[in-house]
Amino acid sequence: MSSNSTLLERNDISDMVNKINSVAFKINGNVLDFILLNNDKYGFFTGANYIHPLSFKEKLILSEQSELESFNSIKNLELNILGLATIFREVPCFYLPVRLDYRGRLYCVTEYLNYQGIELAKGLLQFSIGEKVSLSDDFAINYLKIFGANCFGNNLEKQSFKNRIAWVDNNL
Repeated sequence: MSSNSTLLERNDISDMVNKINSVAFKINGNVLDFILLNNDKYGFFTGANYIHPLSFKEKLILSEQSELESFNSIKNLELNILGLATIFREVPCFYLPVRLDYRGRLYCVTEYLNYQGIELAKGLLQFSIGEKVSLSDDFAINYLKIFGANCFGNNLEKQSFKNRIAWVDNNL
């Protein structure tokens, strides 16, 4: 059974999707350079020449096979992200289209380099057109505090907005 959806003339959901699709990004060249130059020291990604020790084993048990497949999947993901970042490095702006599923959740259409991906992908992206945030803009400052608390870990991201803002205020 299929159902047809109709959009109203004034639709907040489609306006939101269009707004998100209009946000331009670019590659943070400084971060890309740092990652590429310092990977040996910090291990940001698995090197292209690194071969997992299980690759040399003739017969793998199920858990080893799963471990090797996971390793290869992550390695390929990281190398694809870095390859795309290198290609897009000099592009002044590009867009990451999103789609809306039937539950109202937004997902990036692009598979590797997007802000919903792994930390490596998130760290390489920056807004192409920046905005200044004034210290008197409490709304914007509070959302920056919430973002910082989300990045900190320790399950802060599961706290209420009010508790995350209070945590930042008490710990900075």
